[in-house]
Amino acid sequence: MSELGLLVAFAVGWLIYAGGKRLDLRAFFRVTGVLLILFAAGLLAHGIHELQEAGLLPVVIEHVWDISPILSDEGTLGSLLKALLGYNANPSLLEVAGYIAYLLAASVAWRRSSRARPAAGSPAG
Repeated sequence: MSELGLLVAFAVGWLIYAGGKRLDLRAFFRVTGVLLILFAAGLLAHGIHELQEAGLLPVVIEHVWDISPILSDEGTLGSLLKALLGYNANPSLLEVAGYIAYLLAASVAWRRSSRARPAAGSPAG
């Protein structure tokens, strides 16, 4: 049985290696960069939510919207979106503002840093 596991591990490793040679790394890291920005914005919004529950941040408008009947954050898809992107079916105004502000600031910083680097193969001049 351990030989079968070793064979499967070898096959999976070889497939990853063979597929990785054809992978466009620039596109891969662009997509993962966008996903990391979305993850971080969700973490910030969730942190704001927790600080509001603890009474350390003010609650200006408690629920900007409530789409729980459409996509509850207690369901399967909602809990997956909540874990990955910080989804909240009924966010407060401060959560929405924090999420959007972080997305804007991080997107601007990311685009500036990608423009500052010379393209691969071009002179650094």
